[in-house]
Amino acid sequence: MKFTLSNQLPDPPVFVEGIRRAPDRGYKLSPAQTKTALKNALRYIPRELHAQLAPEFMNELLTRGKIYGYRFRPEGDLKAKPIDEYKGKCIEGKAFQVMIDNNLSFDIALYPYELVTYGETGQVCQNWMQYRLIKMYLEELTQDQTLVVESGHPLGLFKSKPEAPRVIITNSMMVGLFDNQKDWEIAAQMGVANYGQMTAGGWMYIGPQGIVHGTFNTLLNAGRMKLGIPQNGDLRGHLFISSGLGGMSGAQPKAAEMSGAASIIAEVDMSRIENGKIELTEEDFNLAELVDNLIAMTRSEIEAHHHDFEVQLNKIEHEYVRGDSLRVQQIFTNIMSNAIKYTPDGGKILFSITEKPTTSLDIGCYEFVIQDNGMGMSEEFQKVMFDPFTREDDKRISEIQGTGLGMAITRNIVNMMNGNIKVESKLGKGSRFTVTIFLRLRDEKSETIDELINLPVLVVDDDKIGCEGTVATLNEIGIDGEWVLSGKEAVERAVKRHENGNDYFVYIIDWQMPGMDGIETTRQIRQKIGPDVSVIVLTSYDYTKIEEEAKAAGVDEFISKPLFRSRLTAALQKIISGKPSQDARDYLKNIAASDYTGKKILLVEDNELNREVAAEIIGMTGAEIETAVNGKEAVDKVADHPNGYYDLVFMDVQMPIMNGYEAATAIRSLPKHKGELLPIVAMTANAFTEDVILAKSAGMNEHIAKPLDMEKLNRMLHEWM
Repeated sequence: MKFTLSNQLPDPPVFVEGIRRAPDRGYKLSPAQTKTALKNALRYIPRELHAQLAPEFMNELLTRGKIYGYRFRPEGDLKAKPIDEYKGKCIEGKAFQVMIDNNLSFDIALYPYELVTYGETGQVCQNWMQYRLIKMYLEELTQDQTLVVESGHPLGLFKSKPEAPRVIITNSMMVGLFDNQKDWEIAAQMGVANYGQMTAGGWMYIGPQGIVHGTFNTLLNAGRMKLGIPQNGDLRGHLFISSGLGGMSGAQPKAAEMSGAASIIAEVDMSRIENGKIELTEEDFNLAELVDNLIAMTRSEIEAHHHDFEVQLNKIEHEYVRGDSLRVQQIFTNIMSNAIKYTPDGGKILFSITEKPTTSLDIGCYEFVIQDNGMGMSEEFQKVMFDPFTREDDKRISEIQGTGLGMAITRNIVNMMNGNIKVESKLGKGSRFTVTIFLRLRDEKSETIDELINLPVLVVDDDKIGCEGTVATLNEIGIDGEWVLSGKEAVERAVKRHENGNDYFVYIIDWQMPGMDGIETTRQIRQKIGPDVSVIVLTSYDYTKIEEEAKAAGVDEFISKPLFRSRLTAALQKIISGKPSQDARDYLKNIAASDYTGKKILLVEDNELNREVAAEIIGMTGAEIETAVNGKEAVDKVADHPNGYYDLVFMDVQMPIMNGYEAATAIRSLPKHKGELLPIVAMTANAFTEDVILAKSAGMNEHIAKPLDMEKLNRMLHEWM
């Protein structure tokens, strides 16, 4: 039995907006090959329609890189119907129709209009003419027949037995000299080869194919081989990271979940971004945290390349906003990574944030600028730099890794936020990216503090713009701010004010200044006017290397740049309240006064002395303290007890066998939600931004640095107990 299509030509196609479309595959055929491609497509069409359809098919070939026969696609969404609504002479014939339509629906298929279920090129069949013919054959299929499909082409119904397969599908294979990507693409364009009717989910669901099961076995066996996981164990407490997945993007996270591992799966689908399928979330976040995260993620690379990195704030009136913080983070991570890669060692990178005036009370306009003095870009490349998979043809960057996707993704995210991005660049001079986005403003409490009104503060920084920005922030708080550009001037001002009996309340001094740095400036101020004034030192990132020397010189507090108003206000409040000099015994009294009798705390610490000290202090509250010496022991204790047994966990992060981050992840992954709501507080030797980020990403609720801050410890106990 042979079927042919009707001589009634369907109407031209109407494409639904917002549906992902396959990229242009690129026209690669010779004249002879083009002729073959047209013949292969027209063989399904009654001869009287060839003259009309040949130009249409040729246009598809030139503009899409393949002949799809869009005119023959049924209108609308091919969402699967109940099986009884399909025509057919056997249940199998109907079932195949259900499956095909399901896998070509708008909600399922990767590129519904191009018959691609998933995997970028995995099609149910080559074109919509084949789809219609396959449907005809399936409607006639009986228990005594088998439909044979070869590279999407239905060969016909063949006599068979009821126990035989109802459909046999063969995939195209390239052999010999033609077994390469280029020749396969040519064969696909000619209509003689089709990939993945079955293996790409076109005719059946992914489950029966064993991809998830096989990936699960691979992960688990890798853990047993490389991580020493016992035969009866799983991957809980371990992190699986994968990227560039293509059609496997669903199988790998599922396999990781089945094996007990936490997973980070990085996949980029440009079509999803371009047609808006990626939805923006809306959550509260703080610009200060955004900058901290950016610094934490790029800091090691900046230091490795010895870049001079600076962050400037200009007129930031609202630092608390609402929007998709992860997407905003992605924008600046992409641009920053390029600035770092394409700026020679020792170069300068500037990141500035300016809040622009708007007429709206609810929406803030923010301008972000990332500027470097690196390699720069040609004018020709700037015209195409936001196109996917585009990189500058420059021997200087040939060895620098990159996909050419980052800026395309960046532009699309900015567009989704109704913002804009522009670039200014010159070869050998550097680049300047300006991103303008709009964020919803959050209600902020006034940060004016009566005790700070009109207090004199001196800002000391060799960066004039930094000085002006800091003084402007001080003035907004109500403080009388002044600035100088050197340590020498600061000492002179300090002596003069002291002689007049009108000392500054606080000195805010940049650590790194030419001539006289912040530590030496502090030392000289202390020598000349004594210990009664307070000194805050501004640092770029990590101040642990200078902390001991700085405190010996008389530094009271440290603040990391950039100087957001919230940070500055908190530091000044701390100074005015006398907290830096308050005796720890006062806080111990507060802890001892708390009564947490009946509460159970799990203290996880491998150092015996630290464990004993912490247990003694926390035990003053009346709480029952249990201990564990490593992360694995902690996980086992939580797993062995019923839900709600422990009220709080203090978790050291640096431990043998299983560290605190791994342990926290494992606890959160325990079955029956056993560790889902258990408060976990990280204990680290540092209080850097990256420590906080790691703790949060591992599922921890809070973070406290060692040695324990008694005030913060008391607050945490009160909050979580």
